[in-house]
Amino acid sequence: MKNRKKLSPVKPTKMVTKSKKDVPKQLDGTSFVAALDIVAVVFQTANEYNLFYIMGPDYIASANNFRYAAIASVDTGLESEIVLPWNPFHSVMKKAICKDKNVKLSVNESSLHISAGRFSADFDLVSAETSSEFLTSFKHFEHRDTKGVSVPKDLVDALSLCLFSYSKRSELGVLSNICIYSDRCVASDNYRISRYVLSDSIDIKNYVLVPGDFIRTTISFFKDKGISHIIFDDKMLYFKNKDGIHIGTAYDKSEFVELDTFIDSRTPIAEVDLSKTDVLSVLDSVKDINLGMVDMDRFVDVELSDRKMSLSCSTEKNKAESFCDISEVRLSKPIKFTINSMFFSEVMKYAPKLVVLKEADSLLFEAGNFKQLLSLKATD
Repeated sequence: MKNRKKLSPVKPTKMVTKSKKDVPKQLDGTSFVAALDIVAVVFQTANEYNLFYIMGPDYIASANNFRYAAIASVDTGLESEIVLPWNPFHSVMKKAICKDKNVKLSVNESSLHISAGRFSADFDLVSAETSSEFLTSFKHFEHRDTKGVSVPKDLVDALSLCLFSYSKRSELGVLSNICIYSDRCVASDNYRISRYVLSDSIDIKNYVLVPGDFIRTTISFFKDKGISHIIFDDKMLYFKNKDGIHIGTAYDKSEFVELDTFIDSRTPIAEVDLSKTDVLSVLDSVKDINLGMVDMDRFVDVELSDRKMSLSCSTEKNKAESFCDISEVRLSKPIKFTINSMFFSEVMKYAPKLVVLKEADSLLFEAGNFKQLLSLKATD
């Protein structure tokens, strides 16, 4: 992906003075703060620089550099579009505006004035040049009524499960993305290959590469609010839900090899129906030993041996281990692998099977429309 232009921390400068000031309009504080929280989802993994709010007469949007953006409809009462740094605006607004207070916004030369009950504040706007740059870059502000391409309900499940296989190493290029085809989602980091076959097709040509870090940042929101449509422009891909909320990212236009063909090339020799074992309770008993770590970095060591599966989690100072009986597996040599404990818990919701393959270098998880090929050499 081409490097996108990064902005330096903005020093507020005066915007062009308007001949007519925005007339303050009384707004609902609850809706205003709710909209701020919604669009702030794209700020979760970012540093404090290059994060901005954009406001128009009927929306609040956010921009994380020129890579991530979100927009929610809300009446602001403004007559024009403005851009201002997210901090300290967001933190002050969250604390100052309560649900029983009415809010008034107005633009006065180079600042945004807000009043709510006994509270009032003025926030500097960014320069007119930077403001114009943002409003030009995020064209979706002009196309919020675009319906877009409908997507199947299980797209969120597909992204959630494939999330555990994309590479977090940006130097691996396209492998740092999740690939959305018309009929499936695929991700790989060279150790794992995940594929989820969608319940219905998406009307897109070829595929689109969505940064895994973006999905990692926003997946909780998508699980809660859903995705109903996707919208493309020449730079950005936006996920839209039934409430009209847009959350988008710059997408990769590189070529992506159909890695999931490796999944179909393996030969199964035995399988374990994990839903008929107590492996989930065993996992729950050991995984919290590394509870303080980020979910995506929490792993469990697994050893599959003759009629038994052992699980262990450890940190520098602590270790927990347990096992469950698996009567249908007869192995002459133990199979050892490492797997993300959160992924293991997530995939268990889909009544998975663990497939032992003739090719001794890998294992296969199968759960409904989802498959993950796991290299036994995977250590990260």
